[in-house]
Amino acid sequence: MNFNFNLFKNVTSIMLIILSLIMIPSILVSLHFGEQQTAFSMFTLAILCFIVGIIVFHNSRKIVLRSTIRDGYLITFMSWLVLVIIGSMPFYFSGNGFNLIDCIFESSAGWSTTGAFVIDPDLLPKSLLLWKAVCNWFGGIGMIMLIVSVTPYFSVSGQKLSAAEAPGPNLEKMSSKFHGTARYLYFFYLILTIAELILLKLGGLTLFDATINSLSGVSTAGIYLNDGGITSHLTPYIKVIITLFSFLCATNFGIYFYLFKKRFKDIYHDLELKVYIAIILISTLIIGLAIAYTDNGNLFDALSMSISFFSTSGFTFSEYSMWPTVTKIVLISAMFIGGCSISTGGGIKISRIIVFYKLILRGIYKRIHPRGIKPIFFFDKPISVNNVFTATVYLLLYFLVFLIGSLLLSLDNLSMETTLSGAIGAISNVGLSFGELANVADYSIFSLPARLLLSILMVGGRLEFYAIVLLFTRSFWNTNKSN
Repeated sequence: MNFNFNLFKNVTSIMLIILSLIMIPSILVSLHFGEQQTAFSMFTLAILCFIVGIIVFHNSRKIVLRSTIRDGYLITFMSWLVLVIIGSMPFYFSGNGFNLIDCIFESSAGWSTTGAFVIDPDLLPKSLLLWKAVCNWFGGIGMIMLIVSVTPYFSVSGQKLSAAEAPGPNLEKMSSKFHGTARYLYFFYLILTIAELILLKLGGLTLFDATINSLSGVSTAGIYLNDGGITSHLTPYIKVIITLFSFLCATNFGIYFYLFKKRFKDIYHDLELKVYIAIILISTLIIGLAIAYTDNGNLFDALSMSISFFSTSGFTFSEYSMWPTVTKIVLISAMFIGGCSISTGGGIKISRIIVFYKLILRGIYKRIHPRGIKPIFFFDKPISVNNVFTATVYLLLYFLVFLIGSLLLSLDNLSMETTLSGAIGAISNVGLSFGELANVADYSIFSLPARLLLSILMVGGRLEFYAIVLLFTRSFWNTNKSN
């Protein structure tokens, strides 16, 4: 296979420059709070990233950038590998004695927007808390998506690059050029971030707490105000804001494009949005009735936890581990389903669930009318056989990875509830789970090899597996096959 190494150099060089720049806020925070070792290590790392990035970019910026689909997946995998490794270095060289695997886990959880940790947040310097929140924010939509949006000369290859990283089964064009679409996405993302920051600050949080929680909130990575995992000390206002923005950011960003363009009919007819709202309301009703019967919570607890799990934010305002079994089944189902396509939510995505449900109905129809023709419609348009096949394969792949991941995690000999829910918590980028992981997503109960596996599952779930799984197939490397 011929690999477009020049394109990889261009992407990597810009990524290194961006990484050096986004470290600056954490460096300033470390100096403000007197975290000298962390400040020195991050400053050194930022300088190295910037210098290497400038040198590589200067030597390759005039090259014509064209790519194949294979290039897109391979470059995405290699780029995210670089992100995770560099992202772990501030933790490793902070002078706090964290081992490398734990640092890789924290970095993977950050970039994949998984609300999980193995290093107690209370033990992290404030600058590293901010750094993880920054990783959450840029990982929410994607670093490659940012690169495409700020560098128009990637327009030839932008869609192929972003296809491997985009958080959903498709990416609706919001502009005639793909980098224009990427800019729209980041524009809406930025507006939501600023809005949550202002509202959290008005709610009485300090500027630092409001910042890290808006960065992690809009990326559906959870929040960092945990007190033993239960954020019961937060005011009702703050809880409502966090719940609201988790819902908004797990909604397809195409809805905000429709709103921006005043295409209100498109919003009204959006099937994915309707299903998203409907399943949250249904799960809230089921959970609400169950906890009301056992006197373990109220309707807002039911709504907030439903949104927490469907959006894959993984925050908690109540001890849901004490709730009836039916509520846990509903929440586990929410972990699998996840948010909408083209959002910061994880999971299978609601659009794929809709397609798979309609495929089942079509199968039933064909059993009764073998010669009948019944296409599958989505947004009042028939879906191509290829798209239906792709959605079905992804669903099967998702459960295959879940089963293999659970099997490997079971070698730690923890309870079945902890093992199974821990695997889906990592794959769906929820973090929060059940068993020993309930109420607080502390994955330090797993061994070091298991933590490394969980890191792979988190990043794999964020990239929707293809960028990793395809590398282990013969056809991917076969140059005689079509690109």
